[in-house]
Amino acid sequence: MRICTQCRSAVGPDWRFCRYCGAPLDIASASPTAREMEEEPETQLLESRETAPAYLPPESGPEAHPPPRRRFRLLALVLIGALALGTLGSASLFLWHEVARYWSPARLSARQGAEFSRRLPLPFGSEVTLVNTNGNVTVTTWAQEEAAIVAHKRGSADRDLADVHIEVTREGNALSIQTLHPEGSDAAVDYELMLPRRVNLSNMRIVNGRVHIRDIEGVVRVQVVNGRIEAEGIAGAVQAETVNGRIEVAFTRCASDRDTTLRAVNGRISVTLPETCDARLEAETLRGEIEADDELGLTFSEGRFMGRRAEGRLGHSEAMIRLSTLNGTIRIRRSHE
Repeated sequence: MRICTQCRSAVGPDWRFCRYCGAPLDIASASPTAREMEEEPETQLLESRETAPAYLPPESGPEAHPPPRRRFRLLALVLIGALALGTLGSASLFLWHEVARYWSPARLSARQGAEFSRRLPLPFGSEVTLVNTNGNVTVTTWAQEEAAIVAHKRGSADRDLADVHIEVTREGNALSIQTLHPEGSDAAVDYELMLPRRVNLSNMRIVNGRVHIRDIEGVVRVQVVNGRIEAEGIAGAVQAETVNGRIEVAFTRCASDRDTTLRAVNGRISVTLPETCDARLEAETLRGEIEADDELGLTFSEGRFMGRRAEGRLGHSEAMIRLSTLNGTIRIRRSHE
């Protein structure tokens, strides 16, 4: 039996190091003598067997490292977990943006109901602009230096109506009214404006809707894509254009210092002039007729390329009244009221 000289423990015959204390073993002492075996106390041998080894050399076996398949599964689980966390984070961020978009306090404060009304001071001679996508506009006047704005929203969903915002701003003698639609909204807004009689409608643009104006002493500029334009009791110059719709204007006084132009693509034009109108008149239609009262003294002829043309001098001023349409009839008459 071999005995470790360092810890006096029994060691195996083929050990090169003591597994109890780690001391190197002398190979020459691999065959102990009989005398050494007799002198070795039995209790020491039993005690050495029960002593826990203090050092064990590292073992290199099949269980020392996990197999490659197990490592691949562990890596796959880690990647799947990271991907799931990333997806969850992106979904949470998108949800937060949507909540902030529709339910933030700033947006809630800007949302309006189906009815809108506002009154504000507006002196005579002010400039008024209105921009609306869908909806009709009615403008009437009074003798007060004040503007009253009433808007009626209509649409298929209450949420669309609440998201349509009406923006009213006033800076000095300029009043601006604008309809702000969210993307994809088909809601419409109908306006009823009560303005001072002496005011200029400097810019009114409508995409889909009709415009009715009554009793304005000032300049009127209206542009409509789909819809008719009706104006009565106008004392001033008018610039009116529409693509699909008719134009009807009744003057109480012709402007002698500004030109009046009425243009339509698909629609007729009707003009009523006062007894005294100091201006020159030109009318032209590509596909249609021109009808005028005889007392106006207009001269009729063929158009420059085709169609009909009429012109004449109604007074001594050089201000022009131009009427033109591609597809429609032009009617010109004089009022005797």
